[in-house]
Amino acid sequence: MEGLTLRRTFDVSEVRALLTSDERLLAAIGAESPDDVPEMPMTTDHYYLVAERHGIPVGLFVFHPRAKGVYQGHANVLSAWWGHPITAPAGNAAISWMFEHTDAHRIVARVPHECPQVQNYALRIGMREVASDSIDKYYEISK
Repeated sequence: MEGLTLRRTFDVSEVRALLTSDERLLAAIGAESPDDVPEMPMTTDHYYLVAERHGIPVGLFVFHPRAKGVYQGHANVLSAWWGHPITAPAGNAAISWMFEHTDAHRIVARVPHECPQVQNYALRIGMREVASDSIDKYYEISK
């Protein structure tokens, strides 16, 4: 999509600002205030990818290792962009980036049952549902 860029950040202040500046996003991640957002590890095996459109942040995609070559992904789309057509290409770009720049061969996600919009997003970006329990649905995409 025109104007879409993706970049990795190591800036903890930027990561926190993206996660805590949006009240609707805070609620979506289960935080009542910015103080409820846990510290994010800034290590070389954690990936924080900022999606932007014409330099304006669309969201933050977070990937952390679960096993060799397997990363758990979290899409944090800023609420101003919810429903915008750019969100799926942004998610696809983040997944492609992980497959191209890391040892990732599989990306997994866990989505609570009470978040059908996030479940739909996982499907829109090419993930498939692989399991379900009483709390969550599980999705994955492979290289």
